[in-house]
Amino acid sequence: MNAIAQEPKSTKSHLQETACLCLLLILSLPPFRASGEIVITASDIPSHIGTVSLAYTTTNVDLSSWLPKKGINQFWDFSGDRRADESTQELTLVPPNDGGNGGDFPNSDYAERVIPSDGCTTWSYFSIDPILGRNYYGFYDPCTSGGSASVPFSSPTVDLPTPIKFGSRWNRIVDYHGNVNNQQFFNTHVIVDAMVDGSGSLVLPSIGKVQALRVYEVRTSQVSLFGTPLFSELTTNLYWLSPGIGKAVDLQVVSAVNIDGTPAAGIDSTTRLGIRTYLADGIPSLHPSLYIVRSGRNIQLKWTLIPSASNYEIEAATNPALGDWRLVDNVSTNSWKTSLSNAGKAIFFKIVAQP
Repeated sequence: MNAIAQEPKSTKSHLQETACLCLLLILSLPPFRASGEIVITASDIPSHIGTVSLAYTTTNVDLSSWLPKKGINQFWDFSGDRRADESTQELTLVPPNDGGNGGDFPNSDYAERVIPSDGCTTWSYFSIDPILGRNYYGFYDPCTSGGSASVPFSSPTVDLPTPIKFGSRWNRIVDYHGNVNNQQFFNTHVIVDAMVDGSGSLVLPSIGKVQALRVYEVRTSQVSLFGTPLFSELTTNLYWLSPGIGKAVDLQVVSAVNIDGTPAAGIDSTTRLGIRTYLADGIPSLHPSLYIVRSGRNIQLKWTLIPSASNYEIEAATNPALGDWRLVDNVSTNSWKTSLSNAGKAIFFKIVAQP
């Protein structure tokens, strides 16, 4: 199977690169454990720097059809190709200093860097505690309006405890401040109530069926300016946790209101967000795929994991129609880096999986 890989975000350069994927082995189904209680621990939450996942995103979510689908032995189907109302995003686990703002989150071990195809890159900062779960330290959002881009929490919050199973429930409180010219001017107080109300099988695009737990979470955010209440946000959040993927599907509806209950001026009264993962490092895919991560002349190719492959041959060509493929490398992982030097020429890559 051949596929043309596209960069996750557009870049301007006099270089032109395309990539061709050729997988010669039949892909196996993703691992699916035998029936029984699903338990997700801290070790099941991705935290290895360099891990990448890709997802479809939308702002047209309707929770009404999903809310009743709770309980054990559920079957949630989020499969299907990308829809017209969906864009894409790349989530990569990076060192805290990626982006240059890790100093505001000194106790974090890694950051989730999210690059949407139609928006700003953001960072969220975490560490894994084998006893408590995942510690969340805050975020950096350069597109925030009316406040600072770097938002460290007053104290870390455990957003994903360990272990998690059907019936698990947890509560947490988060406080953070906004400022202009280093002067505090607003405070956000968040109350979170979460519980696992479903367990069963989750079907993802390209990946197929995986085990999952569904979390029903309600967040109330109260925003004050110089101590005077301004408005509140109520977020209803459904997300599906799967071992090795983390949040495989995430659906949110956010409503903002003034203290008197009227829609908050200048703020979208209702925001509907949805994310469904279609490629995750270490999780086999039903359909071969290849994509490129590029920084200047340096590129990294990443492709679908094939469990039965012992290694991968990297071949390159400038004119595939003439069959000028040449072996350039041999690797044992589903990732390869190189630096391009042929200005103005298209370069095709072929990944050949070896048994």
